[in-house]
Amino acid sequence: MIKILFDKIKNKPLKYISKKQLSKDKYRAIADYISGMTDRYAINLNKGLK
Repeated sequence: MIKILFDKIKNKPLKYISKKQLSKDKYRAIADYISGMTDRYAINLNKGLK
């Protein structure tokens, strides 16, 4: 599920992560965003992204 979330967020990162955070290291910002998610939030977001 984490890989799926990473790939989906990578396509539209500005929807979830600020431009400032993305400007430093896009992939690190996405990984940090996902790592900070609760299990419930990640599951619900994954359902919504399909």
